[in-house]
Amino acid sequence: MRVEFLQQSIFNFDIIEANAKGHNAKPAISFLIEYDYYKNGLRFPSKLYSEEAYRKGTTLKIESSMIVTLTDYIYYNVESKFDIDENESEKK
Repeated sequence: MRVEFLQQSIFNFDIIEANAKGHNAKPAISFLIEYDYYKNGLRFPSKLYSEEAYRKGTTLKIESSMIVTLTDYIYYNVESKFDIDENESEKK
């Protein structure tokens, strides 16, 4: 499974857009997460990718890019036990 985020959903995207506009460019921000690991009904991320680029005319200038690969997950169980005192809950 792969999830790609819209650049407009980035926090403070309006500031990024204003900075780009000051350079007569448009932002082309990419951010996606791949979920290739599946365990007990849950998906875990396998790769994070981000790229900060700006388009000016037909030119695309990449300012930064990053790929993070996640491997070697360690799975363990966490259990909890709760005792409810019925007399205590009636007081509230």
